[in-house]
Amino acid sequence: MLWLIAATLLTTADGGSPTGAPAPPTYTLRPELQIGFDAPLGLASLSAVYGPRDWLSLGGGVGIDADADALAYGLFARAHVLRLGAFKFGAAVALSRSDERHHTVFYGYDVANWAWAPAYRLDVGLGVEAKRGRWSARLEGGAGYVLNDAVCTYGMNDQTNPPQEFQGDCRTDIPAAYQHSSGAGGMPRWFALSIGMDLQPAGSTAASAAPGASDPGRPVWYGAPAIWADLAFLAIGALALQYESEGLMALSAATYALGAPINHVVHGHTKRGLASFGLRAGGALLAAVAAVGTVVCIDQSSNCGGWVVLLPIGPLAAIIIDDAYLSRAAP
Repeated sequence: MLWLIAATLLTTADGGSPTGAPAPPTYTLRPELQIGFDAPLGLASLSAVYGPRDWLSLGGGVGIDADADALAYGLFARAHVLRLGAFKFGAAVALSRSDERHHTVFYGYDVANWAWAPAYRLDVGLGVEAKRGRWSARLEGGAGYVLNDAVCTYGMNDQTNPPQEFQGDCRTDIPAAYQHSSGAGGMPRWFALSIGMDLQPAGSTAASAAPGASDPGRPVWYGAPAIWADLAFLAIGALALQYESEGLMALSAATYALGAPINHVVHGHTKRGLASFGLRAGGALLAAVAAVGTVVCIDQSSNCGGWVVLLPIGPLAAIIIDDAYLSRAAP
């Protein structure tokens, strides 16, 4: 709510053109989807990024750590110290908290496990960001430090005998063969890829440059952000199935249900946003019915090919209708 009030004040402040048209925004505000390896916000995350200056970006987000199936929360800052055409280069720093974190080391029949619940991290890195129109892509990587100590468990990994576990100090009591940089405080190396889209304030000059604005009689298609959201839904869903992660599955479902409706609302079509949400809820309901039918069919040891085919039809039909047809409006 506070950032919305601030954005309103910025767009209504004095400084418009002599004709009364609003001045172009002096800041950026965008949602950002990130996929990463041991990143501060986990394997997949959603963030809000605010750029008060061209050289500075501030943000915060929530993600999922697939290994522990736990949520991660964090704040970050990015400095764009060098520009080269459409590219920006600079440093990044992040402070994050994960509900749970694990690091395991195997040695012969023995195993050592470090567990943080929660884990607090401080990360630094370098990144390169490219921008085209409203869209931006960023690749970054670095190293971090887990600020709090872990609880250690060391024991036998022999399946023929009951495990003999020992719990002690990570830095002294665990045998030297198991000492690892992630055990004594943590030095995780990470990299991440982010995709974002600027949300221009209403009435900005970007609106006048929309495709089709020069032809008043031609409908304008604005479904590109919805397509990106649906591609993210499919990618995160695939990761959820691979890692059997309930957290990633919930993030995938939220992206499917809310991505396109938010796109409608941002473009000033609230009723279309409600229709989009209802359409996608209907598609999800059809998928749920097909899933129940598949389970019942499997229990009866019948041929379940028909039910399996029906599983994706509802969501895919909703996506196609929404992104291709519902996202067209008169200019």
